[in-house]
Amino acid sequence: MIHPFSFTYRGRPAYYLFESENGSLLEIERSVFLYVKNSETADGSAGGLSAAEAAEFGAADADEIAGIEADLAELRERGIVGIPEERTEIKRHGLIKSMCLNVCHDCNLRCAYCFASHGDYGDKSDDKLDVKGVGKNADNGGGYGRKSDDKRRENDCGYGGKSDKYMSLDAAKAAVDFLIRMSGGRRNLEIDFFGGEPLMNLGVVKETVKYAEERCAKYGKNINFTMTTNGLLLPAAVDFLNEKMENVVISIDGRPSVHDRLRKTAGGAGSFGAVIKNAKEFRAARGDKKYYIRGTYTRENLDFGEDILFLNDCGFDQISVEPVVLPQDDPLSLSEADADKIAAEYERFASEYLDRRRTDKWFNFFHFMIDLEKSPCAYKRLNGCGAGDEYVAVTPSGEIFPCHQFVGKPEFSLGSVFGGELNSDIREKFQKSNVYTKENCGRCFAKYFCGGGCAANSVACENDINKVNGLYCRIVRKRAELSLAVLAEERKEKLKTVAGNAGA
Repeated sequence: MIHPFSFTYRGRPAYYLFESENGSLLEIERSVFLYVKNSETADGSAGGLSAAEAAEFGAADADEIAGIEADLAELRERGIVGIPEERTEIKRHGLIKSMCLNVCHDCNLRCAYCFASHGDYGDKSDDKLDVKGVGKNADNGGGYGRKSDDKRRENDCGYGGKSDKYMSLDAAKAAVDFLIRMSGGRRNLEIDFFGGEPLMNLGVVKETVKYAEERCAKYGKNINFTMTTNGLLLPAAVDFLNEKMENVVISIDGRPSVHDRLRKTAGGAGSFGAVIKNAKEFRAARGDKKYYIRGTYTRENLDFGEDILFLNDCGFDQISVEPVVLPQDDPLSLSEADADKIAAEYERFASEYLDRRRTDKWFNFFHFMIDLEKSPCAYKRLNGCGAGDEYVAVTPSGEIFPCHQFVGKPEFSLGSVFGGELNSDIREKFQKSNVYTKENCGRCFAKYFCGGGCAANSVACENDINKVNGLYCRIVRKRAELSLAVLAEERKEKLKTVAGNAGA
């Protein structure tokens, strides 16, 4: 399937042709771009010609059209474009290799867009942070709302709570044993510590890592650990995280005004000052180990490119900023009416991104990272993250869900790490959901980049894991085009450098 697209950098428009079935990326003349865009051979997302483009294309003479057709025919003959889809058989083994461990269903932030309902996943029991006295001093060492006579379970950050919100070590061990048991012959496993805020249960995290390492060594398996944190409690965990975590993701939305508007403490104060200080110190201590600064953009900051650049200005070189996923009646949600602004902002940001990557402000933006020569395995290209199949989430009580974004939805409960059979009906639905079964994926050039998209997003927006949301598909396609354009521009720059050195 071929897809034509264009990108203008430094005032110079460039036109490209991408073949999704083999990853071929070609720079083409504008006349070829218009021909393919107007052709039935283009994928359904190309959009057809605008009125101005149609008039330009209509003025082309017969010889020019014949030349274009001859060139495309040669490319097809050589197997570069026009590759028919060959469906790969997806072999199901039923094994699980990665787990999101929700060690805490409590949080010291009250983010306005939180899919986890401020960290408790809809559990509105009385075991809440006591926010009395929590005000402007958001960097008070992590002791948000701690009463001096609190008899909470011991852990390094002074938190703990009832067993239904804070995972016990017994539950964590049962989850580790479940993962090892369900991994079969798989040797490489992963656990992501998540919440709520996982550092509020740091003691259990530490003991879980120790237990998992011992058990995996016994069974001849390797295990990596990652953590996603809001950053407020980082100072108490820097050494441990740097020693044990393969990757650490810190949530910062960008500019102080953007972050503080939506990511407030339990006491209602802005959290930016404390988080950015902690994150910078952690980045300095992290060295060359993996980390990411992850933000979320909403309808209130459709100029999110400025937030990405701000985070880079703060010294971070690994950044990811994601569109919010919320019901359409939420004032922060994104809608089709925002699509053109979002696309234009990605375009604007891409040029600045290219500029910065040529300077001492080089950085990676997660959604522009692409390698056409070392693409993901067939399973990931067709199934995405593997939620409900290779990947599951476990709550503090030991209940299992397809992923962390399904937690709290009883209709998606798969079972328990404490025993019993997994719900095969639910699991089978996720196992069978892929780019071949999802509506509108078939003729999309970007389907192998997203693997059919996020199942939780599909349920949130369309109430069906096999339906895709139009807006988020447009975002994925735009990011895919720009990631390809960035790759092409940097290849051209590299070739110029090589040629210049040769000439010297």
